[in-house]
Amino acid sequence: MRRALLAAAVAALCARPVTVWADDCTVLRDAALATLQVPSGMRQFLAVGNRPERLVSVAAGDKVYLAMAPGQWTTLPRSEVQAEGLAAAKVYRDCHAVGQEEVDGHAATVYAYTASFDGMPAAAARAWIGRDGLIYRQALPRGGVMRYEFKDVKPPR
Repeated sequence: MRRALLAAAVAALCARPVTVWADDCTVLRDAALATLQVPSGMRQFLAVGNRPERLVSVAAGDKVYLAMAPGQWTTLPRSEVQAEGLAAAKVYRDCHAVGQEEVDGHAATVYAYTASFDGMPAAAARAWIGRDGLIYRQALPRGGVMRYEFKDVKPPR
């Protein structure tokens, strides 16, 4: 169960294929790891299809809080989530910059890449990386959209 929770915390950023890094894939890998490690904390939101966006995780201090259901949270040590992210950072291949866009007031470079998640077929994805090197949005394989916030992060109540 604990392993499954760790995987859920980093699945949007990292998966497990073996990859040879191209220059743009290095940018993506570095941004994914920086996003997991940002000292001020991070809130991660998920929207799938027509469903409303929902908060799925909060990294604050030395803990990561995962939303199991509305109002129900489980807590993991942030170091474990970061270690899982470091171990799984080989998700990106066929990476290339495709343009510039703004995400929630942040100028970002959009990268297209191919990702493969735990035995599923490889699929196209995109990441919006800000000038600060953090991921602000990801369009995930099979239709999900992840959004990240880094200001005023506090643990859930």
